[in-house]
Amino acid sequence: MAECYFNQAEAVHRGFLTGDAKSLYENGITASFDFLGAPDAGAYIGQGTNLIGWNNSSNKIEAIMTQKWLALNGVTTAQSWFDYTRTGYPSGLPISMQASTTDRPVRLFYPSGEISSNGANVPTQPDAFTDKVFWGN
Repeated sequence: MAECYFNQAEAVHRGFLTGDAKSLYENGITASFDFLGAPDAGAYIGQGTNLIGWNNSSNKIEAIMTQKWLALNGVTTAQSWFDYTRTGYPSGLPISMQASTTDRPVRLFYPSGEISSNGANVPTQPDAFTDKVFWGN
């Protein structure tokens, strides 16, 4: 449910839908707290700090993506990765200590099952760290 609210908040803020982006954003945070069984979403929202409070967030898309990442982290990690590659938010995420490079992958490889069962139709694998997909440019 939180994901739905954050998606709508982004769409309203970008002008793709009509509505109240602030209310949708705050509903997303509340739905996230409810899902996790965490108390007092209102106090969290009421902090009014950048990337939490809507009115004091200087970059609304960054605030939406940061709160969406927090809500979905560990729930649907693929969507968090898609949003990060699409928007670059949340910024400042650490790279794994096990990573062999200091940058993040910008696309996913085809899985080995697809290559073995449908290899004739799988295009040449691009560089996962430099060749962005069409919506990531």
